[in-house]
Amino acid sequence: MRALAQRDQLTGVLNRRGLEVRAGEEIARARRHGDTFALVYLDLDGFKQVNDNLSHATGDRVLERAAGEMESVLRGEDALARVGGDEFIALLPASGPADGAAVASRMVDAIEAVASGLPGAGHVSATTAWSSYPDDGDTLDALMNAADAVLLERKRARPSAR
Repeated sequence: MRALAQRDQLTGVLNRRGLEVRAGEEIARARRHGDTFALVYLDLDGFKQVNDNLSHATGDRVLERAAGEMESVLRGEDALARVGGDEFIALLPASGPADGAAVASRMVDAIEAVASGLPGAGHVSATTAWSSYPDDGDTLDALMNAADAVLLERKRARPSAR
């Protein structure tokens, strides 16, 4: 039951609570070993239009496929979580900022593959940002806030993203 409570029902990836648990474990591990890890924040662009113009069922399919495709570009020790309607976070143990950038790029490619495979969803893309423990914060909230600030800055720089 506990494991089910930590999973997003639609996509099967971790939910916010599951991410909190996993991040707590990773923070403890990184502190113990003097290690780093990265957190990649991804927000789907154009997703609202899929729900509005196609249907919520199509939007659900986009989210399910997006989660599956993003998980496929992660390593076995990495974790993916859906933390909002169209927001995902990947937790990358034993990784730094360069790893975060590389994974973010692969996640965007995965989103583009999903959008190209669903008729009418071709305008779905993603904006990403990443943060690194301990440089950008030593709690999940601090790491999420650091990545979110950059993500919002990137979205503002591209007014057509929403």
